[in-house]
Amino acid sequence: MNITVVGLGYVGSAYAVVLSRKHNVVAFDINEERVDLINQRFSPIGNNMMDEILYNETLRLTATTHPENAFENPDYVLIAVNTNLDETTGVLDTSSIENVMCTIVEHCKTQPTIVLKSTVPTGFTDSIQEKYPQYTFLFSPEFLREKKVMEDVMHPSRIIVGHTSHEKEAQAFLDIQKECLEYDN
Repeated sequence: MNITVVGLGYVGSAYAVVLSRKHNVVAFDINEERVDLINQRFSPIGNNMMDEILYNETLRLTATTHPENAFENPDYVLIAVNTNLDETTGVLDTSSIENVMCTIVEHCKTQPTIVLKSTVPTGFTDSIQEKYPQYTFLFSPEFLREKKVMEDVMHPSRIIVGHTSHEKEAQAFLDIQKECLEYDN
């Protein structure tokens, strides 16, 4: 399976590393320093467990700042970018996800399943599905502690994959996660 992970923060870097244990993963970020660290097999978030996996395991992982490389041939795209909360209005800013979608539309040669790992408001997955009907969108929220991100990704208390009418695709992504994680349920 070819997977592109967009965003090398806590969620994105953790999933890029873990999924590359069994799948071809291209991590895409606009931050050259994070990309360089991943390519040199160091954690871009200063996580010892991630460093250990990057150093000791054979991973199928590359990172890039070039969208033409990141979106050449993915079966799945995980979007794990910031959606900051406007403290005044209480509204999540999903413009970063919209920007990623513009990049996908421009550079992607396939029609991958898009998995939203970013925090989004209620109804966002449905609205983006309507805007981009050529893609299948899934929502898979995270329950991660900042200092324990790798432990929580490797040993999740639960995995949720939401969909409106894409049960087969949701199950397939759930199976991909479970085969790469140390998940007992």
